[in-house]
Amino acid sequence: MNDDKPALGRLFLLSLFMSNVVSGVPIIISGLLLIDIGVSFGYPVGVTGQIATAYSAITIVFALAVGVLSTRYQPKTLLTAGILLNTISALGSYYATSFPMLILAYSLTGISSAIVFPMTATIIGDAFISERRSSALGWATAGNAFSVLFGAPTVSYIASQYGWRSAFLFFMLPISIVGLALVYFGLPKTRARSDSSPRSASEGYRSILSNRSAIACLVGAMFVSVNLSNVLTYAVSSFRERFLVSAGVASLVFSGMAVTAFSGNVIGGNIINRLGRKRVIAPASFLAGMLTIATFNVGVFWLSAAASIVLFLFVSSAFLAGNSLTLEQETEFRGTLMSVNSAARGVGSTLGTMVGGLVLLRYGYSALGYTAGIFGILAVLIYHLFTEEPHGS
Repeated sequence: MNDDKPALGRLFLLSLFMSNVVSGVPIIISGLLLIDIGVSFGYPVGVTGQIATAYSAITIVFALAVGVLSTRYQPKTLLTAGILLNTISALGSYYATSFPMLILAYSLTGISSAIVFPMTATIIGDAFISERRSSALGWATAGNAFSVLFGAPTVSYIASQYGWRSAFLFFMLPISIVGLALVYFGLPKTRARSDSSPRSASEGYRSILSNRSAIACLVGAMFVSVNLSNVLTYAVSSFRERFLVSAGVASLVFSGMAVTAFSGNVIGGNIINRLGRKRVIAPASFLAGMLTIATFNVGVFWLSAAASIVLFLFVSSAFLAGNSLTLEQETEFRGTLMSVNSAARGVGSTLGTMVGGLVLLRYGYSALGYTAGIFGILAVLIYHLFTEEPHGS
């Protein structure tokens, strides 16, 4: 680190890790409880799955706004605001009396997601030298997987005992409050930004749009997100509907996914430093796509579950390598680029869950698997042919 960067305290990485734990909680609830929410409001899974579409859509809009705000406000300030929105969403979702109200309240977590990851990546990009960024980013973003690891069985238990609404009140709300406290006390204060003029935001977007490699990174991120969003949203429901397993058993599979995703983030950071980002992205994205197809098409529960669990080892590595590669493309406008990166992932997630829901309603889970998996495979070509790995950033 350079001498002019703030000293890092013990709580620094823990605060960023916990921020991503908070960000992962809404995905757990929607992934596990779509059927229960649908029963409560009288809708099938393909319809209730659109709360994930709303989440992704709102992420797109606000990620672009955060790209502008990142040139005016400190990353810590924006990160704090993002986690605060999760606490508001938890209360709103608990008290929602209709499905549209639930969508509105849940959508606040999309705004939070648009803020949390870009600011986490920006803080890491500013605080660590290039050789340590991938590892630090891996540990921080492993918070998403960790939230699933302990959150899936917890949410399943709370919902079984007290109903799906209580998962928002008794799990999402307290986790968000803890994350808020850690970010406030664990991240150092930094100097006021010197690039706070409106001109800096437009310059950032122009610079990104003129960078072919950066654009390719964004398209690749979008394709991987199409793949992943369908697995996160519909895999557990497919186990419950295709194989008639209980929510408790399905939550164990979800926890298995979390273990491999956590491993992919932590181990992937070290592998990226040795092999390079592009050499990790290509095989990881390809295998993630193939295993997605297997997850929705294998006719034996434990084989299908195993495919979904192994899938997350590779998709998490692909995400980490892709984010790490993107982080190096525009060092002067990291906050703006990583916000646009979140918007691209939001586009992918929105298209993924929206098209996936339509495919599911019309053709079933098998076709859904092929539709999602192909995008993961196509991402390999985008990253391999059109991106460049900067050196000495």
